[in-house]
Amino acid sequence: MIEARRQQLLHRIVNAWDRVFDPATGCLPSPRTAGKSRCPETLSLHYALALLETSETSRRGRAESVIARVLDRQVHAALIAPLALMGLLLIWHRHRRRLMPDLQRRIKDRLLHDGAACVPLPTPARMDEAVIIAWIQIAAAELGDDCERLESAVHQCMELRTVIFPGATPGGEEREAGGGDESGMALAGLHAMAAHIRHPGVLRLVARLRETLWEYVAGRLGAGLESAAGDSVVLAVLFERTLQVEVPEFLPEADPVGLLHALIVDPGLLIPA
Repeated sequence: MIEARRQQLLHRIVNAWDRVFDPATGCLPSPRTAGKSRCPETLSLHYALALLETSETSRRGRAESVIARVLDRQVHAALIAPLALMGLLLIWHRHRRRLMPDLQRRIKDRLLHDGAACVPLPTPARMDEAVIIAWIQIAAAELGDDCERLESAVHQCMELRTVIFPGATPGGEEREAGGGDESGMALAGLHAMAAHIRHPGVLRLVARLRETLWEYVAGRLGAGLESAAGDSVVLAVLFERTLQVEVPEFLPEADPVGLLHALIVDPGLLIPA
């Protein structure tokens, strides 16, 4: 995918969210008026991320304002939703140096707090949710230079081996791979982990899991590109980025959050032949 095409899709997301942005609250509206069932914090933080990804200086002010509003509204909340935290993590890793120092501090504090509070999912769990929580735990431990928490987070991360297809749950029953959205968001999460974490053991595990999952989704290409992606915007765009072919004819419109993740994560590993 050439950069012009990536920017075209990125601006499609931003323009759609611009239209529903609520100046009174400084955030995006609730899922009832914003489409797919994402919590307002998830939508708003991903809106801020998308604004920053455009690299337009004029949009940075709104992005900072949206992030600050979300953090203000969540100051007494025990935990921000994991997918919202993933958006905040990507803002931190990709754009923190462009943000005001006080906002950088607030983002870091929230990531440290919520990373410590994240509870691992029971297995079997959805692949995408398990990957997101594992990344949050690892990232927070590395961010805080907390060796004890890092050791615990690494142990939990190793449990991803029982979640990513193919494999068996601890109880012994075989589990099926998830659908397109689940596989696509799990891939996006694994690529984000590979790009932003430092622990060598986790990086080796992520590389193996990423390859396994790519092999699974690539195996569905025999039925055709459209069939392989199904209704998953994430897989559709990841296929486009790795295969270097444009697939707008079946690019779903339903999930701008998923589309954003596919656009900002470098697929890196080519789909196996």
